[in-house]
Amino acid sequence: MGTFKLALDAGHGIHTDGQRIPKNLDPEQHREWWLNDRVCRYIEEAAAQYEGFLILRVDDVTGQEDVPMSTRCRMANDFDADLYYSVHHNAGINGGYGGGITAYSYMAGTAGAAWRDTIYDRLIGHTGLKGNRATPKTSANYFVLRETNMPAVLVEHGFMDSPSDVPVILTEQFAKAAAKAVVETIADRAGLSKKQQEAASDPQGDVLYRVQVGAFRDKDNAYALLEALRNAGFDGYVKTT
Repeated sequence: MGTFKLALDAGHGIHTDGQRIPKNLDPEQHREWWLNDRVCRYIEEAAAQYEGFLILRVDDVTGQEDVPMSTRCRMANDFDADLYYSVHHNAGINGGYGGGITAYSYMAGTAGAAWRDTIYDRLIGHTGLKGNRATPKTSANYFVLRETNMPAVLVEHGFMDSPSDVPVILTEQFAKAAAKAVVETIADRAGLSKKQQEAASDPQGDVLYRVQVGAFRDKDNAYALLEALRNAGFDGYVKTT
């Protein structure tokens, strides 16, 4: 059975300046790394359901260190990844509405662009977070797109300064749906199969489920309860232990 190697990147670190939701939209001001990491963790969780799906996190999973982009790319290249996926959340709409998801690859017409388009379409299908961007699927000269040896996609999973996006991207439902979209896209394109659930077996044959309805030191009390149960239509017996 084949394998698929995904280099997974939660963009930035916890302490990156300015990368957080404005207080007027989120009193807790969740940071971008927190949003990114949550999507990454759900991707890892969903990927574990498939045979041959291998993931390398190239960022610091604690978020304490903002790992340099050159290090992230080197790790992905050494891993010989089949795809590099960089998770981000955008800003810059300045309180406007309808930011939505935006996906980037290095150049048009490349393998990365094909991955970008398929992932974007499924993200929209799973999350519904389609914004008003004129070019939601586009190219950019970002370091992690340019310096990786494999197809690479960077996705901004909504805008942290959009009143319409923030209530959505803060939810667990959105993060799980986004992760599922990414994993399903990869599994479909790579031909990965879901792991088979192992059926529980009983070496003795049929499983018996026993219900105990009472325990008594006095045998007469035990038989009195048994008689009452039988009169009510239930069967049973008295067993000493």
